[in-house]
Amino acid sequence: MLSASFLRQLEQLPRLSRLLFCACLTQRMMPNFQLFALSSGFAPENILQKYLDLFWEYLSYRGAKINFAIQYENFEQYIPDVQNFDMFGVYPAIDCCVSLELLFNGILSADSDEAAHASQISMGSIVKFLEMQFADSLSDEQLAQQPLVQAELKFQERCYHLACNFEQKPVYIKEVKHFARNEDVSNLGICLQDDEPA
Repeated sequence: MLSASFLRQLEQLPRLSRLLFCACLTQRMMPNFQLFALSSGFAPENILQKYLDLFWEYLSYRGAKINFAIQYENFEQYIPDVQNFDMFGVYPAIDCCVSLELLFNGILSADSDEAAHASQISMGSIVKFLEMQFADSLSDEQLAQQPLVQAELKFQERCYHLACNFEQKPVYIKEVKHFARNEDVSNLGICLQDDEPA
């Protein structure tokens, strides 16, 4: 569903643009982790958002001083172990954590594939969710036509264009973050803020 050419385009983006794309997908997946945290009591509901906000700040201001090595050490404890939970929600929660981990890797290592990996993780999360819903009864063609898959492709394409036009300015990053929040509806259609303005 994600074309090889699209993934190559992501890998060829400049570093900050790749981080922006990855941050967008992580932001959209955030309600998945929040629902899991609320349901399981595993972690504070908004703990991952606090770490993600550090990356939005980093993308907003040239020369922002954030010790991501220390932050990563603190973050690791909030990645759930699938063996400790008997609920499907742990899987999309882990996917959100892995996407956030890719952001750390994008800053702390010389990798250049964090955006492409985040792209695949987000889509993979949707595929796992649909396969669970339909008991693996969907063909590849039927899977590709599912509304969640179509919405994800459209969202990622928009994120790519935003990344291509990256500006390290607070106003631009604020607009991108607002878009990425997707009115607090996740890639799986989960929304915890039904009664609150987006």
